[in-house]
Amino acid sequence: MNYLLAFLAGVSAKIYDDLRDNKILINFKNRDILEILKLFHMGAFVKVSFDCPLYIYIIGIVVLFNIIGDTNCYKFVYEKCLFIALLLFVPFFDNSKIKIPSLTIFSFVLSPIILFITCTGAYIEANIVKEEYSYRKLFLRIIGVLWGIFIYYYFLNVYEPISLIQMYVIGYCMFSIIVQIYCLFIYVPNKNQKIQKSKNRKSKNKKIKTATNN
Repeated sequence: MNYLLAFLAGVSAKIYDDLRDNKILINFKNRDILEILKLFHMGAFVKVSFDCPLYIYIIGIVVLFNIIGDTNCYKFVYEKCLFIALLLFVPFFDNSKIKIPSLTIFSFVLSPIILFITCTGAYIEANIVKEEYSYRKLFLRIIGVLWGIFIYYYFLNVYEPISLIQMYVIGYCMFSIIVQIYCLFIYVPNKNQKIQKSKNRKSKNKKIKTATNN
């Protein structure tokens, strides 16, 4: 059940993020849906964390790298309250459930490497890949899903926290792939949107030219 909840938590987080930020999805945006997504994500996150406390601790480290990459990425009240609420739950977690399994030498070396790669990905996501949709982002999301599936199956019966985190990543990236495909290959902007986009591009080029001349 926790693996399913972790997966759905990742999906709900990405749906909320895209509905809130991606202007192309404005027609799908609904206040009630956003509230339901926030509630579900919080509930699923807390449930998994109560059963596996190391899950939230590792996610916290990954989020820290995300914030370092972009200090404005968690600017909404809900996002700030989410972290505060989770911190309030920490004293109630049963840390006795945190166990260090008898890993093989390969797995013992691989575990910190996985955490480093995940944290690096979070930093790159926030600091470099800032566009809402692009071929580059689609490619990175596909890599993220393939990476997550590989690590999930490798650690499935070895170390639960890593597998749970990868399920979250898989859910997040899979929905992102759907959005990227929609924005890049399916969505067709209307005439007014094309005109506005053209104006924005000209305005941006003008500002760049002015700054260069100065």
